[in-house]
Amino acid sequence: MLIVLDAGHGGSDSGAIGFSNLLEKDVVLKVTLILAELLEKLKIDVLLTRNNDSFIPLTDRSEFANTNGADYFISIHANAATTISVSGVETYAYSTSGKSYLLAQDVQKHLVSATGFNNRGVKTANFYVLRETKMPAILIEIGFISNPIEEQHLKDDNFIHKIAFGIYEGIAEYLNLKISTEHLGQSAIYKLKELGIISELHDADNFVTWGEFATIILQIMN
Repeated sequence: MLIVLDAGHGGSDSGAIGFSNLLEKDVVLKVTLILAELLEKLKIDVLLTRNNDSFIPLTDRSEFANTNGADYFISIHANAATTISVSGVETYAYSTSGKSYLLAQDVQKHLVSATGFNNRGVKTANFYVLRETKMPAILIEIGFISNPIEEQHLKDDNFIHKIAFGIYEGIAEYLNLKISTEHLGQSAIYKLKELGIISELHDADNFVTWGEFATIILQIMN
């Protein structure tokens, strides 16, 4: 199983820019790199159209996936609108028939659950990377960088992990792959950080001291 992950934009192409100058190209690269690690732990082979801040033409992105014989192509973007109140996540496929649309439905469902963002649904579009790839392909819009509230979330590394994990869960459901206990544990850690019970993210495999455990219990009790 080979999945090509495509972080949108890059290099001289910043993509959308938020009110605090957050760049789409940087946000989606972070999500892509985390998602790649998660998928590799499921024994899925992953290739990236870019793994740094470089510009890759659209033609090269689809050609890369086609040449390498990818089984799936997943492109990750952040959305923008002229009206700042527009919000939410949406996932695109080229048409409503075939594997692409089914994958998009599973990813959209889990991304909405992970982010709590408005569900803008699964849509179809004649995007180049969806049209020119020879395998099932989807394009994910992880939130509106033009929305000040969502932009703040997209600046948060903990939230970026949640986005990546939501996409990962959707892919795993579609492929009927069991998510490991380790990954469920890591998801729980993200939640504890979000709730303020722990102050920083930790690796799910790391041991905690009795002092750390006691501190966590007292945080919960209070």
